[in-house]
Amino acid sequence: EFLPVCSANYSSYNKIYSLGDILKERLIVRKQGSGTREVLERILKENNLIIQDFQYLTEIGNLNTIKSMICNGMDISFFIIQ
Repeated sequence: EFLPVCSANYSSYNKIYSLGDILKERLIVRKQGSGTREVLERILKENNLIIQDFQYLTEIGNLNTIKSMICNGMDISFFIIQ
């Protein structure tokens, strides 16, 4: 499964009704070449979007750093759950 994730304390100022609405959120992604990023980019492409359409985008190479940031209430990301 491919799921959006955020901390229980994350508060969005924006109402999210569609994939386009999530573009206003702060997104953390892995560097190019990661499987998770490739899945996200494919889903966005299927919806005529690209990753650069996110207003606030942070690229981080270390998955544990991303998990830590999410757990601390910073931004959102997407994970593959196996």
